[in-house]
Amino acid sequence: MSLVVERYPDELRPEDYRERAAFRAQSSPSGVGAAVERDDTDPERGGKRWYVLVSDGGRFTHVPVEAPQVGPHEAVVPEAVEAAVERRAGSGGIAGLLADVPVVLKRGDLEESP
Repeated sequence: MSLVVERYPDELRPEDYRERAAFRAQSSPSGVGAAVERDDTDPERGGKRWYVLVSDGGRFTHVPVEAPQVGPHEAVVPEAVEAAVERRAGSGGIAGLLADVPVVLKRGDLEESP
């Protein structure tokens, strides 16, 4: 996977992540917007892990996201994770995401265009 990081998690203020998630929810087919807030990857555990803020424009919550098929040193743009989480929300919205935590993504989920 040869993706270029455009924005690093942890570089924005907390209110910026809320604003980003709410803004993305407006154009998301699922009605859920996501913002990668922190990269929780631990090379010793393998895979990639993120802490993602999700919103439906009114509510906000965090979900853990894992990609066990992706190596801990592989670059993944935050936008690819956000888009994959938004697609995963589908018609279940935030409640559907919370019912299935951690959200587990496959390599292909991150390679689809956002």
